[in-house]
Amino acid sequence: MSSMTPIFKLGSKGLQSAGSARTLSFMRTAPVIQSPLTRYDSNTSLLSHLTAASTAASRIIGARYFADKPNDPCTVTQAAESTVRNADNIRGESCVTHFQGKKNAGANAVAIAKSGGTKDERGNPISADEWTANNPIWTQAELDSIEITHKPPKNMQDRLAFYMVKTMRIGFDTITGYHIHRSSRGSFDEKKCLTRIIFLETVAGVPPMMACMVRHLQSLRLMRRDSGWIHTLFEEAENERMHLMIALSLRNPGTFFRLAVMTTQAGFCFFYFLLYIVAPRVCHRFVGYLEEEAVKTYTSILVDLDAGLLPMFSRMRAPSIAREYYHLPDNAEFRQVLANIRADEAHHRDVNHVFADIQETDINPFKLDKREGK
Repeated sequence: MSSMTPIFKLGSKGLQSAGSARTLSFMRTAPVIQSPLTRYDSNTSLLSHLTAASTAASRIIGARYFADKPNDPCTVTQAAESTVRNADNIRGESCVTHFQGKKNAGANAVAIAKSGGTKDERGNPISADEWTANNPIWTQAELDSIEITHKPPKNMQDRLAFYMVKTMRIGFDTITGYHIHRSSRGSFDEKKCLTRIIFLETVAGVPPMMACMVRHLQSLRLMRRDSGWIHTLFEEAENERMHLMIALSLRNPGTFFRLAVMTTQAGFCFFYFLLYIVAPRVCHRFVGYLEEEAVKTYTSILVDLDAGLLPMFSRMRAPSIAREYYHLPDNAEFRQVLANIRADEAHHRDVNHVFADIQETDINPFKLDKREGK
């Protein structure tokens, strides 16, 4: 059979279109390889030719896709071919909007690393990469504006989430004797306060991580985009974990407490994971109401501190890990740390109530704000 006109040829300069001098240099390979489409013979199947043509076409379309997105913050001004060719030289975080909102993150990490690492109040080293996700840096006006709010349930799903949280709150307060200690002046001291914070933060970090994992697996399984939810959920999970790290820098729980945490976490992870698969909006409403209770808890602690019922906290300097995390000055007090944690919880409250109001396939509105520079 007579030879056919070559469609593509692959030489020392990369893949070239027949009849054109243009070289797609981003597809550079070994110089001695010849395209299977250069000649057609009876020993080569038609399927292999179609496969090669499809692969080449998809690469060209991919290059055009990158080149035709001038408004994308990750798009560079050079040609798409040069972008792909020099991909190894491009810093990953410079092209990811998610990392650009973190204030002085790189400088802080470098400073910690050069100093040999900062240690917390219990002598534990603070790693330069202990946290990597964005965390809000609150102004004093924002800290002072935090209020206790409540979103009334509107339907059966909201009421289910609300009463689940109320049941958990009443049960936990009863087991720990929270109201009894608070009614007795001086009984709810700094030690009991830190114990309560540590336990609550071990629970609060579970829902966002379970939700993040479920949405990640759904994106893989269903082969669809996540619409930006995963990043926000991961940021919330890490933020709750950092609240725990701050509290642990001041108090080391005992063996029985740790066993209680492991048992609670095992049951709660299993329950929330299954519930999020079945009813994700109920889960986000549940977290919204849970964070409402967290804001109440931290507000009551701040009220007791200002009233002189927690004198050790009023004289305590902010832990070093908290100063690094919230970018606080060296002379910051522990009250400022508690105020920042309360603001974080209020933010989680509002975010999850919004997630419960929108469809799970809607674009994450909080990531839109970051992309627009708000």
